[in-house]
Amino acid sequence: MGLYNDTSLTDVTIGSGLTALDNYLFYRCSTLETVGIPSTITSIGQYTFAGCSALDQIEISESITSIGKYAFSNCESLAEITVPATVTTIGEYAIGYNVVNSELLHNENTTIYGYSDSIAEQYAEAYEVPFVALDAPTTTETPVATTTTQTDAETPSETTATGNTPAHASAYGDVNLDGNVNTADVILLNKAALNLVELSDNAKVSSDLNLDGSIDSTDAMILLKFNIQLIQKLPYVDET
Repeated sequence: MGLYNDTSLTDVTIGSGLTALDNYLFYRCSTLETVGIPSTITSIGQYTFAGCSALDQIEISESITSIGKYAFSNCESLAEITVPATVTTIGEYAIGYNVVNSELLHNENTTIYGYSDSIAEQYAEAYEVPFVALDAPTTTETPVATTTTQTDAETPSETTATGNTPAHASAYGDVNLDGNVNTADVILLNKAALNLVELSDNAKVSSDLNLDGSIDSTDAMILLKFNIQLIQKLPYVDET
């Protein structure tokens, strides 16, 4: 049980002396409704608010950079949660899920609000949680029809890989070759492992994360673990 699991607790304002909300801090505090988090807090731990079924209001400040796995699981009353662009890590099933009799279920009540191309949007897409972009386009323009000639700059690079080393600087895990390793790469690699998409030769080199010469679910799992910081370096070869 959490440190603050008093069943009479409804509103909490956390003191400014803390820099992190520990794992299980408010675990199963079923009467907690609102939480005030100071700007000194930089991380929310694993299961910190899990089981806070009455929690319906929380503000995640821009000082926070990480949200641990299952942090807001079983928060049935949390209709919406705004995740600032400063958050760069969201653990597995942190938002929008309930655990019932050891089974993971979608919490249909929760919507994530965040920014386009942020980790919040990537998490929402990967875990199929409703997402609303706070920076949606405010103007619409009708494209002017023009005749263009395609140049090399308009097509993806097809640099040939040497051996088992990715040909681009972002190296292993950058499945979509955009220079970043994030949830979007996890999604694409999962689709490739299920033979739903065909990867380019460069992408295949970047996707062989255990260096066994094939792209499969093992590589997808390695990338997922790397993305939630269970694995610290790619490629990863289990030598146990």
